[in-house]
Amino acid sequence: MRCFGSKRRMGIVCAVLVVVLSGTAIAQQPAPSAPLTLEQLRWNDLQQKLGLTPDQVAALQTQLSGSRAIVKADVQALKAAHQSLRTAWETANPGTIQAAYQQILTAQAQLATDRLNAELQLLQTFGPDLYKQWRALHHPSQRGWGHGPRM
Repeated sequence: MRCFGSKRRMGIVCAVLVVVLSGTAIAQQPAPSAPLTLEQLRWNDLQQKLGLTPDQVAALQTQLSGSRAIVKADVQALKAAHQSLRTAWETANPGTIQAAYQQILTAQAQLATDRLNAELQLLQTFGPDLYKQWRALHHPSQRGWGHGPRM
């Protein structure tokens, strides 16, 4: 009986050793690399299609994120101006309504100006030929779909 107990203990000790050693072997293996995000895949695709260097991609990402932040602020200002106009209609005061409408016009003009400046920066960064390729990839109206029939 005593022999059975020692075999059992030996089996348990062996099982524990196997678990511990396999755990350290797994811990020593390098972690698998994380899969690419959708944004990273898009940038890789863009880099290949336009033949951009990694430095150009980094500069472009910085430029676009800055432009995106500016345009986002403009859109928020436009939304606030629209809300002001809704509130002004409730007052039934013509002066207040006209002032709120002017806020909308100012916000729209600022948004259009900032979008134009962003496109001009892209043109300056890419140059004319690469910019045309960029437009063809990113603007549906340049691909012939998305904005109704062409006349």
